[in-house]
Amino acid sequence: MATDRLLEALRARQEQEGLSLRSLAGELGLSHVLLSLLFRGERTLSKDVAQRIQVYLRPRASASLAASIEGFITSNVHRSPKTQETLRNRLEPFAAYLAASAVTSPLDVTFEHLDGYLKAIAKDRRGKALSTASMFDFTKDVRAFVHYVAENLAPEGWSNPARRLKLIKPAVTIHPLSPTQVGVLLGVADSYAPTEPLKARNRMLLYVLLDGALRISELLTATRYQLGEDGILRVMGKGGKEREVALSPKTLDAIAAYMALRTDRSPYLLVT
Repeated sequence: MATDRLLEALRARQEQEGLSLRSLAGELGLSHVLLSLLFRGERTLSKDVAQRIQVYLRPRASASLAASIEGFITSNVHRSPKTQETLRNRLEPFAAYLAASAVTSPLDVTFEHLDGYLKAIAKDRRGKALSTASMFDFTKDVRAFVHYVAENLAPEGWSNPARRLKLIKPAVTIHPLSPTQVGVLLGVADSYAPTEPLKARNRMLLYVLLDGALRISELLTATRYQLGEDGILRVMGKGGKEREVALSPKTLDAIAAYMALRTDRSPYLLVT
């Protein structure tokens, strides 16, 4: 923080906590005369005093390690309950690792803490080593949390240890199902459906999921009004973002066959 901003923040904290000048000076380990001169602009702020003030102005209980992690998880960026649950599962062991290292404030996290945690969890996560893809996810979320601390909780000039973390996305090869495998899948779905409407529903469900590469949550929340005459299905994807999915004629035929057998008035594309 610049000198003026630092002293303004200190005054605000003084008013917030209802401290006298003498009490505030005691909290900082300074004489009240020096503090008075600083506030009046009659004395230059030394590096040592500035550091004392910055330490004093660090977020308190509301920004403890556990609270700051929860603040990161429930921030506006993470709206999905499933995303929040995943982040808790990945960051709770990080918090436990830091606690074992006597770290209680997010501002005391160093690169050595980050590196040590990631090396430890790579070797043993619930009794087994993590895959390359899982390590990428853990590293990504730990780094995102520390970036959140740097942007929202840390004083200006705080050295962000996450900048030194290397994040290399693993190569993932997706092997699509062959026509024979799709046929077997459709046959199994048909065999478990006792009625023609259920058979049509299952065929439609599989065709849409396979053809459009949809998440099941996207299909379950899609309405018939989101399917345009052009064969484009507009769904709400991850993070509340709308995306467009072009469906093949075969998939559109499966949807039409299913809709022709439905007697309900539900607006949803798929009913169970």
